Amino acid sequence: MPNQTAIDIFSARSRALKGEATALGTLAHQGVKGTARELLLRQLLSPLLPPQVQAQTGTIIDWGPVKRSERNQDDVVLFNATMAPLLWDEPGCAIMPIQGVVAHIEVKSTLTDAEVKAAVRAAGELVGMGQGTAPASLIFAYASDISGEKTTELDRVLRAIDAHWHPSPGQATSPVQCICVADIGCWLLAEHPTTKQAGWFFVEPQEEREVLAFVSVVSNYLFLRHHSVHGAGAYLLDMAWLQGPVVACPVLVGPAEET
Repeated sequence: MPNQTAIDIFSARSRALKGEATALGTLAHQGVKGTARELLLRQLLSPLLPPQVQAQTGTIIDWGPVKRSERNQDDVVLFNATMAPLLWDEPGCAIMPIQGVVAHIEVKSTLTDAEVKAAVRAAGELVGMGQGTAPASLIFAYASDISGEKTTELDRVLRAIDAHWHPSPGQATSPVQCICVADIGCWLLAEHPTTKQAGWFFVEPQEEREVLAFVSVVSNYLFLRHHSVHGAGAYLLDMAWLQGPVVACPVLVGPAEET
């Protein structure tokens, strides 16, 4: 069961995250504004990470000669320095081998259709670069340009997946496993631990639950991967918050779903 004290603490921190991000909106320089908002998310996540994983900003590289085409700077990279060395580590400018990257987060001030497509392509490119287990990829945005109720952030991601992602057996059905937009909601690709149903679940933006779900997904993924135990989700995420699956699908592609 989640812990109410922990929920109250991180709900307060999530409200502060949103408040500071809004205050930064008055800055004229878009680059400074974006960097500051990335830093806010890193500060929220850092206490919830395993000790060997650190939150970085910079660029992900591979040891091969092929250069990345979708990204030359990565917003928030969760890097395990026991798996590969940090080749450059200066504030806001790390150079990180893909072999040490365990998760990658696109951070947007306002999420647009073009940025959703670019995020899906960039996540797919990282899957292709990886050796063994591919890094998780997530999207976090402080706002969205969607108006009305006919289209959701998940709809946009699913359209981008249909156009740009062609997984092999054993790979995830989506290269992006979680999308969170502050005050709009959080969508996550998972198997429900109780019902065993798999697909995309939705968490409403009530009492900062969408942000709590996002940080829980990140923390749980990393602790389960490195230590086979649950992370912050055990304290911050009430499974009753999960609605769905709003879109039912397997988490991984099997032989029957091969494309």
